[in-house]
Amino acid sequence: MGIDASHVVKPPALDATALEQLAQAHGIDSLMLGVLYALWLAPEQAWVSLPRLVKHLRSSASALLRTLAPLSVARVHGQPGMGWLEVRNEGLRWQTRLTAEGRMQCAGLFDMR
Repeated sequence: MGIDASHVVKPPALDATALEQLAQAHGIDSLMLGVLYALWLAPEQAWVSLPRLVKHLRSSASALLRTLAPLSVARVHGQPGMGWLEVRNEGLRWQTRLTAEGRMQCAGLFDMR
């Protein structure tokens, strides 16, 4: 059972060093953790554009898409993703957001109380 994310107080933005340390502590890729953190800080149910994430995380679009695939609700090579985020394409606009499961998982990762 996950954590109820509605009761979590979100901390101020973590810097790159703190995110890297957290990624190492949890054995998570630092770009993956950066994506989760950026989406967790976004308002609930808000879609975030992939170009915005690319710029914020100082990553390439292809690296970001490779990072999103295993976290998403999509199947990759016949294997289900983790279901932590949704990705949509509306015309030329790629966007993503956390699912309810993703919010609960992020609450467990980022609750700094």
